[in-house]
Amino acid sequence: MKKGKHMNNNSDIYKQNPLYKRNLHLEEFYQNKSDELLNQKIIKTNLGKNIKKYVLIAFILISFLIPSLMVYITSKQQDARIRATANRAKLFLFPKDINLNKKETFDINPKLVGGNDKKIAAIIFSLQFDNSQLELNQIDLEKIGNVFGNRKITSTEEANREGKVKFFLGAGDLASAPSGTVDLPKISFSVKKETETDIDFIKGDTQIIFTSQESAEVEFDTPVRIKYQKKVETPPEEEIRPSEEEKTEQNRISPSLEPEKAGPAKTRENEPAISQNPGN
Repeated sequence: MKKGKHMNNNSDIYKQNPLYKRNLHLEEFYQNKSDELLNQKIIKTNLGKNIKKYVLIAFILISFLIPSLMVYITSKQQDARIRATANRAKLFLFPKDINLNKKETFDINPKLVGGNDKKIAAIIFSLQFDNSQLELNQIDLEKIGNVFGNRKITSTEEANREGKVKFFLGAGDLASAPSGTVDLPKISFSVKKETETDIDFIKGDTQIIFTSQESAEVEFDTPVRIKYQKKVETPPEEEIRPSEEEKTEQNRISPSLEPEKAGPAKTRENEPAISQNPGN
């Protein structure tokens, strides 16, 4: 329509100016420029509308996606915490403190507390001690019974030579594998020197495997501390005796509390006889 109007205007010019010659190339150039400007305006208008539309669509999508994403992240974190708790286990040594008064023997009782009642297929752990102060006497397997049918334990001679003892305890039957709190072998030590020392797990030599073939995340309690409380014998109190000067001074100040010695009793026989004849 604009093109037709443009041509009509040109025709009017031609009618008013008969000597004016039409330049078709120039007219085409102006017409192309006009169409180009019009197209740019339309494009800008449509672009602005499209941008607003896309922003609105993006806002709607984000408002739906963010809550869903937060729920997904929260559920993943909860699952990770649950898995970490389920795969967690902790090793303890009891008693925590041992107080001795002389060179004697004592026992320690290791325990394992597994997470989420997962069945334990195998336990590998090591204990270290100062072999110049302590001597391993015996390892008692009575407490674990037949739960761990596969056993491999360092001999007492090697343990005392190296200052550490290593245990491998494997469940004989996975169907009856233990879970929860598990008693480990009781270990007896004797004292060589009356000095403070401790017994602790070797963290790098520890591994706990569940029947699901997963490895546990192992935590460790504090080591056992062996202390000595030497009896201090107090000497008997000496009897303090006063000196001769102090005795004299004390006798001078304090009156004697001894009763007077009674003399011989006076009787009538000792009294002088009274004459009945005063004249005589």
